[in-house]
Amino acid sequence: MNRLLSSCFFSNPFLKSLFIGIGFTIILGLSACGGEGEKEEVPLSELAQVEEFWKKKDFENANKLLKAYLEANPTDIEAILLEAKIFITQGRSKDALKSAEKGLELEPENANLLALKGRSYYFVSRFDEALDFSRQALKKDPKIALPYLVIGEIFLRQGKREQSITVLKEAVKNDPQMVEALNKLSSALIKSKDFQTAKGYLEKAIAIDKEDAGVNFNLALVYNKLGDGPNALKYADEAVRLYTEQENAPWKNQSLQMRKVIVEKYNIKS
Repeated sequence: MNRLLSSCFFSNPFLKSLFIGIGFTIILGLSACGGEGEKEEVPLSELAQVEEFWKKKDFENANKLLKAYLEANPTDIEAILLEAKIFITQGRSKDALKSAEKGLELEPENANLLALKGRSYYFVSRFDEALDFSRQALKKDPKIALPYLVIGEIFLRQGKREQSITVLKEAVKNDPQMVEALNKLSSALIKSKDFQTAKGYLEKAIAIDKEDAGVNFNLALVYNKLGDGPNALKYADEAVRLYTEQENAPWKNQSLQMRKVIVEKYNIKS
């Protein structure tokens, strides 16, 4: 019976042509979809490209592309936020403050912009304003990590170590990938002489960004305190290298001095 149906089907010219046509349509459809499960690569959006440059610390291209984007889209909040973040990373605190204020004119209740304004004030040593805007940000969204970082840093400056540690742990809890928070928490723990716990947070930080000079510096300090000369020297050398590559690096001399202390303490030939 099946053989008979098959014979009848292919002996009919119309049915045969129809079958072949459907087959070609299916093949062309699969080709258009990329064949066997292949997907056409979607180009990154302009803001995604900016973020890629930022992650690679290619600030020249990040700023150039973002500037052009903002000229065409001056009220794009996500772009303004990204601009402020990049300026903060570059240490351009006054420019970051202008970006945050520009964004807040459009969205006065935006928690992320309030947090960035607080961060900007911290970097220009206006700590009362930094605390004020950080706390405003947390009222809008208590799960943002940045305000906790700023408040924790200010507490540490004020000698409130335990309060600083508590607040900085909140920063890490809300953003486990924030290297700044991990490093600052380790600094607070170092001041409290809890070197082993500090090392744990620093190891998390170095796994995220091995090129962070401050993390390398603190690791050298912690390993020195724990009596591990070879690792102390390893991270001291890296801190010196990274600070040397930076313009106006404030901790370059301290890292050189620490390296000298480590070499003499452990009688290491270098």
